[in-house]
Amino acid sequence: MTDPSDLQAVVDALAADLGCPVLVEDAQHQPLWWSAQEAPDEVRMRTIMRRMVAPEARAMVRRLQLARATQPVRTPEIAEVGMRERWCLPIRSGGTHLGYLWVEDDDGHVGEDQLPRLTECADLAADVLARGRSTYEDLARQRSALIDRLLRGSDEQAARELATLEHLAHDATVVVRAPAQAGGWKLPGGMSAHVWRPRVAPAASGRALPLAELREAVRRAACTRRALMAGARLERPSWDALGAWRLVVEAPESLSASEIHPGAEVLASAPRTDLMATARVVLDLGGDIAAAAAITPFEPDGIAGATWGPADGVVDPHGLTVAYLELARAHGADIRFRQAVTSLDRAAAGWVVRAGPEEFASGLVLNAAGGWAGQVAALAGLDVPVSHSRRNIYAGAPGAFGRRLPMTIDLSSGVYLRSEGDRLLFGGPPSPRSAGYSTQVDWAWMEEVLHRGVPRFPWLAELPLDRAASWAGTYEMSPDSQGILGPHPDVPAWFNACGFSGHGFMQAPEIGRLVAEEVVTGQISSVDVTPLRIQRFSQAAQGTAVGMVV
Repeated sequence: MTDPSDLQAVVDALAADLGCPVLVEDAQHQPLWWSAQEAPDEVRMRTIMRRMVAPEARAMVRRLQLARATQPVRTPEIAEVGMRERWCLPIRSGGTHLGYLWVEDDDGHVGEDQLPRLTECADLAADVLARGRSTYEDLARQRSALIDRLLRGSDEQAARELATLEHLAHDATVVVRAPAQAGGWKLPGGMSAHVWRPRVAPAASGRALPLAELREAVRRAACTRRALMAGARLERPSWDALGAWRLVVEAPESLSASEIHPGAEVLASAPRTDLMATARVVLDLGGDIAAAAAITPFEPDGIAGATWGPADGVVDPHGLTVAYLELARAHGADIRFRQAVTSLDRAAAGWVVRAGPEEFASGLVLNAAGGWAGQVAALAGLDVPVSHSRRNIYAGAPGAFGRRLPMTIDLSSGVYLRSEGDRLLFGGPPSPRSAGYSTQVDWAWMEEVLHRGVPRFPWLAELPLDRAASWAGTYEMSPDSQGILGPHPDVPAWFNACGFSGHGFMQAPEIGRLVAEEVVTGQISSVDVTPLRIQRFSQAAQGTAVGMVV
């Protein structure tokens, strides 16, 4: 769908944005399109000026198997032939290798977050090169006629013909950008249509629509543009971010201000016109429910309010665990791996602990064994009511959902979901079969999760599933789903920090500080942790509610 002249504009724009020279060449390393070259290295100069490539550079391409790469590859400097470090991405159409995209970047200007721009440029170059000897004038005429049909209304036949003409998948989806951008189909009104690709900037038309719905995508882009011209302050310039502004841009001319919002007419008639800023705030925020639904699409029936923390529910457990281990070692901790505790015996000075082939004497034992805390305590003849409870995470297919979602929890159903890379993950409350340690995914329970979740998230019913990427793990559960913290009342040399029931990873830094405070000083005085003591499970304390105290 891209013309050679448009591709040159894309190359120039990419080079300007990255601050690095860009070159597109064919599979034989003949230059086809390139940006301005301020101070090219010897290899780039030879390629452009003399259409020659140093044998060492060719050998590097073969050695790194760049023609088979599936993502941008950073190539090393070859000082002997004057070749600086670069990013390289092969250009392919289907299974055919057509050329290479090169970005000279010896100073490391290009970050990981900019690499999708290289992929997009390479895809556009593949679109041009794959056409071979096709006549662009003829293609342009056919394309224009089909687009005109689509702009007049939904037309499945025109969409199929356009997809065939442009070598697109039959289920290709499109977005509309306003103002128009290079690399798309030019549309009336200074807009352009683009085949949707993952990890590209949001479009004025919002989420991608089927090709047959191009007219609707254009309408949405026009609405977004009108809202921005009216002064809307949106999180991003996209239909999906309009919120309550949709009431304005989609309202019929006969609709009065008071019918849009009861306070709008009052503010408009007030002597001080600056009070209209209040109405603009209402439109920009749209209320909690409208703002939430613009972030994660859901059915609002029965919802009274919503809160949002953009970084909630997202953490790197492996990286954080490694960091904890490194900090522990730095402070003198001696760590043993794959040495299960097999016995715990009381001694005059505390405990004798056998783990694997070794035996340790300790004045204090800290039971932070997670879901195994109850079993470890039983070795010492103690009752600590903590056990495993399985949770299942079901993963959508890569790229199956066209936008990133933050951690979203529907408290009424217990269903939760969020994006992880290009996948959507979802889960729900525990099944009746959750007790005990198991990492086998409970597929039968997924049907119940969907039954609970689809009324709130209807699109979840159509999400393709990736079974290989789904997994199961366990929570360490206490009887009241709250942690157990502090010494055992009968054995002060035994200290519990377990049973946090899904909250532990978030609370770990403070729990660690509190454990250290009590072990070192003999008590916790910085905060009242009485509700987390194990004594609350005694018969006398039954029925006492426990709140979140950490």
